[in-house]
Amino acid sequence: MCYCMYVKVYIQLNVEYSPAVDFKDNVWCQIGELFVGVCYRSANYIVLSVIRTMINLHLLNVMREKHTLIMGDFNYPEIDWSSCTVDASASSDCKGFLESVEDCFYTQHVKDPTRVNAVLDLVLTHKPDLVSEVSINDRLGASDHNNVVIQTSSQ
Repeated sequence: MCYCMYVKVYIQLNVEYSPAVDFKDNVWCQIGELFVGVCYRSANYIVLSVIRTMINLHLLNVMREKHTLIMGDFNYPEIDWSSCTVDASASSDCKGFLESVEDCFYTQHVKDPTRVNAVLDLVLTHKPDLVSEVSINDRLGASDHNNVVIQTSSQ
C-alpha cells in the first residue's frame, strides 16, 4: 500500500520528517514550526498503535513542545470521542490508544462519524486552538470513508 501527503505549492515545506518508530504506515513533514503526520492503522494490523510506539521512544514528549498535527485512519470504532470512553468489549490496544492520547494531552478534533456510524479518522493536536474548524463531507471517489476537511489557525 502507498501513502502520501500533498502540500500546496505556496506552502513552504522546510523538511521531510521521519520519526524513528517501528510503525511503518505513516508519513511526516515539517512546515515552519508545525510537524504534520498522516497515519494509517489497518483494522487487520495487530501492532501497538502509532501513539503508543511513539511514547515508548519519547518522541511525543519532544513533539509536545512544538506544534503537532497528526491525522489519519486509526480504526478504533470502539472509542466514543464525545465522551472519551471505550466500549467494555474493546481490545487492550484500543484502550491503550485512548489512554496514550489522554496521557500526552492530545486534543482529538473529529466528533462526527467518518465511516458509517464510527469516528475512525482522527485529527490530533497538542494545541487545541490549532484546528479552528472540522467538517465531514461526502466520500471522495470510491472511498468508504467520508472526507474530513480541517481549517487550521495561523498559530
